[in-house]
Amino acid sequence: RTSEEKVRRLEEDLHAVSFDQESKVGKKLIAKLRRLKDENEEFGEKLSQGRVQKLELELILQREYAEELRKSLHESNEFVMQLDEEVDTMQRSILSLQRQLQEAKERTKSPPGDVVVPVGETGPMQRKF
Repeated sequence: RTSEEKVRRLEEDLHAVSFDQESKVGKKLIAKLRRLKDENEEFGEKLSQGRVQKLELELILQREYAEELRKSLHESNEFVMQLDEEVDTMQRSILSLQRQLQEAKERTKSPPGDVVVPVGETGPMQRKF
């Protein structure tokens, strides 16, 4: 059996070597090769277009994500500014309360009848006799 197959293969190889473009078989082969070449080119174009479309879609998604990040950053910046204003207000309140506490301490330390007069808003208290 193997020798029959070898003979058949050799005969096919011999027939392929004696290929003639003008023969009926040769013309069919050339026509088929042209069709296959055209199909390959068409598939290549479709594949390329598919890749481009995929990349364009990905680009759109990335742009949308970047816009969301910009909005989030803007909102975060506004929130930080609000917090900063609140901290400033609280610091002023704390400073005012510290002054009031200091004045109250000074009043409780002074003997009765003494009058405590502040020397400046942030300066030390002085007793008046």
